[in-house]
Amino acid sequence: MLDAARAGRWDELVAVEAECAAKVHALQALAAENAVRGDAGVNRERIDILRRILDHDAEIRALTQTGLRRLEHLLQHAGLDRRVRNAYGAGPAGPLSAH
Repeated sequence: MLDAARAGRWDELVAVEAECAAKVHALQALAAENAVRGDAGVNRERIDILRRILDHDAEIRALTQTGLRRLEHLLQHAGLDRRVRNAYGAGPAGPLSAH
């Protein structure tokens, strides 16, 4: 997931995120099973995996937020461009063509 987010492959990120959710669910089931058996080694491994997932999730969240801010900026400028063209007549198309 992290590689997809770093590369900006958002469709792949969504697909892999679904796989990750299934694996986290499996880890939760394993945790319940091991809690009954008291298997400390498996619990440590599970905790390490969950920590890595959370670390990656934090970076993915930061990457997606940056992308969303860029998209918001582009949409705001496209709206401004459209309002200017509507007010002053059609000019060259594109976000803020006159700058």
